[in-house]
Amino acid sequence: MTYATTTICAWDVCWLAQDWKEGEQALRDGDKLLEQQGEKAFRSTVDYYLAEALYQQGRLDEAEPYCELSKELGASDDAVTQAGWRAVRAKILAARGELEEAEAMVRQAVEIASETDQLDFRAQISLDLATVMQAAGRAEEARRAAESALDDFECKGNLVGAERAQRMLA
Repeated sequence: MTYATTTICAWDVCWLAQDWKEGEQALRDGDKLLEQQGEKAFRSTVDYYLAEALYQQGRLDEAEPYCELSKELGASDDAVTQAGWRAVRAKILAARGELEEAEAMVRQAVEIASETDQLDFRAQISLDLATVMQAAGRAEEARRAAESALDDFECKGNLVGAERAQRMLA
């Protein structure tokens, strides 16, 4: 159980390194162990992160079921899971050109994330909003979202995240 739940920590490192393949493997291991144990709380978050790892590799069709699984398993008051699966699903929809639905979903994710004090998480969700707004051709809104992410990353001291936000602004 300890190993399975620490796959989230491994994911954090992989997210920083943009090592989506290694992150995917760690998360798949964790998901499998958590499923065998009938655990849902951590698994819902692991599945959101797994959807993100797959999305980042361009494997949208594989990512989508993990968004759904995260949604099904997640508690209604689990802000990370509830915002997370919505943000990944929104990026998938945007990549497919379903921009209206993508925007509505990512804005829900931002609203949920904004209620937390987790600066890194809020910043990541803001970057997701920027991604969707870019896909929709709304450069000014994408810029504002990336600036919000940059502010949160800098406040947290996350230099890697801040650099990512700056790249998006460029």
